[in-house]
Amino acid sequence: MLFHRMRWKLAASLVVIACIGWCSRGYGQAAAQTFEVGQTIDAREGDVWSAVTVVAREGRRYQVRYEDGTEEWVTPDRLRAASSSIADSTPPAPAQPPGRPTPKAPAFKPRDQVEIKWGGSWRGGVVKQREGELYLVAYDGFDQQFHWEWLTEDRLRTPGSDVEGPDAWSQFSHKIGNDPLPKSLNLAKKALAEHKLKQAQQAKRDDGSNDPFAPPPFSQPVSEADLSEVKVVVPQLAPEGAKLSPDPAPQQVRSAAKPVPLVGGTKQSFERIEVFGVTGNSALVTYRDAPPGGAQRVSIELVNLAQSRSSGNIECDFASLPLAVNPASTLVAARSNGFHGGSKFRLDVWTPQGRALKHVISFAPYPEKRDAWHDINSIEFIDDVRLITSTWLGRIVCWDAVNAKAIWSLDTGGSAAHAISPGGKQLALPWQRNIIILDTASGDVIGSIAGAPGGISALAFSPDGTRLLAIASNTLLAWDITTGEPVTSLGLPPTSAPALSGTLVPLDAENVLVGSTVWNLRLSAPIWTYTIDRSATTAAASGRLVAILSDRSQRILASWQLPHEQAKQAIGKLQPAGSILHSGASVSIDLSGLEADEPQRQAISEHLKSQLAARQITVADGQPLRIVARVETGQSQERVYEQLHGPPSSRERQTVTVTEKITRLFVELDDQVAWETRAVSGAGHFISREQGQSIADAVQQSGRPATSFLANVTLPQVILRPGSAQPIGSSRLIPGGVSAN
Repeated sequence: MLFHRMRWKLAASLVVIACIGWCSRGYGQAAAQTFEVGQTIDAREGDVWSAVTVVAREGRRYQVRYEDGTEEWVTPDRLRAASSSIADSTPPAPAQPPGRPTPKAPAFKPRDQVEIKWGGSWRGGVVKQREGELYLVAYDGFDQQFHWEWLTEDRLRTPGSDVEGPDAWSQFSHKIGNDPLPKSLNLAKKALAEHKLKQAQQAKRDDGSNDPFAPPPFSQPVSEADLSEVKVVVPQLAPEGAKLSPDPAPQQVRSAAKPVPLVGGTKQSFERIEVFGVTGNSALVTYRDAPPGGAQRVSIELVNLAQSRSSGNIECDFASLPLAVNPASTLVAARSNGFHGGSKFRLDVWTPQGRALKHVISFAPYPEKRDAWHDINSIEFIDDVRLITSTWLGRIVCWDAVNAKAIWSLDTGGSAAHAISPGGKQLALPWQRNIIILDTASGDVIGSIAGAPGGISALAFSPDGTRLLAIASNTLLAWDITTGEPVTSLGLPPTSAPALSGTLVPLDAENVLVGSTVWNLRLSAPIWTYTIDRSATTAAASGRLVAILSDRSQRILASWQLPHEQAKQAIGKLQPAGSILHSGASVSIDLSGLEADEPQRQAISEHLKSQLAARQITVADGQPLRIVARVETGQSQERVYEQLHGPPSSRERQTVTVTEKITRLFVELDDQVAWETRAVSGAGHFISREQGQSIADAVQQSGRPATSFLANVTLPQVILRPGSAQPIGSSRLIPGGVSAN
């Protein structure tokens, strides 16, 4: 495993972010004892005690010198007063703290066949030698001593065993290389001591004492999530003939037209709006103030949109980052305020009381593992008590929030996109190139849309609940909820770049805001463009666009009902737009610039041709209308990759030029692009390499272009002629209304 060194400049100091494995804790502390500089004592290395001399002391740690002249820093649990039995052939075992079990006998001996954990996989090998807690092993096929490694028992297992072993970050190893066995053993002992020291340092980071990015300590009690009666929902299509009724927003939900001055936060230079979201009539604004070297603060402001009333500033526990508010503004849901993967695991529920939040309950919604894939990605209330949490990999759980009780759970198999209906009774989510719709009360599948494209990045219901809208591969899609039939599949032109980030705000049953442009679903055409202050933070509420407009002295929450009257009048004068990919058209397919083997090219070509044939479009060479797939070179940058394990002095390091690969699929007419989708690939900051493979080769292999999506991409039904997708007009959104540009 290799890592790329990354540096961030914070104030005037340079902080190097080092990659240290998550490891289990070391030995427990022995009885308190102190030693003087110059005193001869014993130090433990594995099961062996050796004579050492104390040369320095710093806090609880001692720097000791062995008889061979090597030095290391150790903690008191590895030290004891000098013993006359050190020279005995069977050294005494170290004293164990009360309640600690006696160390188990070694599980493996020389000549044992074993499996060895290497990165994320297991490989066959044999034990050559054991010295204390170190094992010398040789991998199958690498019998020369140069390739042998010293490692610890946790990386070994009996062949055929299902033991998981340590993750890549916590594995220890030391290669022999050209060193004699005795020298390599001494070096391995030093490397293991350094590895354990890093474990101890990481343990300190866990409590937030050393790592500036570690989660702050949390003082509130944390309960265990109640999973005893959770209903596990199996994703599937709804029964044939199932009818779905729209779930509109309640009548009492409405957004204020009057701007609301915001008074929360500190309004200091380093403060920013971290979260802005709307549930029913309630808006949540979460502020984070993180001045370099100063105290960090989190606060919130709650706004009643129907009454244009602010709660004022409400101070929060910095260890908890509020993400959602219930419709009645009586509960606020937050997640643990972490930076590293695996540190955003905790759900905290609070209730506002004056200018502070009172703790209700905290629990881990995904307790089985602590890593980035089990972190909380989103929290959304569906009513005043129940909420839904999701992970990046699309595991969704519905909770009784105040009792930490799971109601139902569902695993989508990888997609994090989902949408809750305006009334909170339905949940839509992608599943295996379909969209399924669940009853949020029971988790039962009550509706489905077959044949949805893959790669959906955003989903949303129209305010009246009759339409479900999505963005996938720079295509705007809409379906009728009651019938499951498609309303439109509209390829957004390249100038609609914001759509790539998933910006999607349904305004009514026919109009949707994508980026800064309102599109009409019936006409398949852009209607109006709206501009807003660059510093604005936006959200959607019951068909209105809600935004926070900021300047140095004031923040204002404003909302607009779009499209405004002038744009509505323009809609009535337009005719439906035509598509360049229409029945009877002829099109050429060009895959010559694609970095793919012949079977891949053939699969992509057949996939595109089958879609065109279904629309009665002819494929022929030399046409002005072309479908092109190719790989282009993107930006390049130099990176330093370094071996992740082993002593710093022996880690392999190499500077490599990393270049992006951009895979494009686009439709063009007369050399003008009308629609396109793309994927950008390149070597990541962490890569794996095969044994014997160079760093440069590993980087090149991991940076191969992404072409697999081309065999699954769905061409839009409507692609507008280049240059024709121009909105009729444009306006500027200002507090209290709309002004002409």
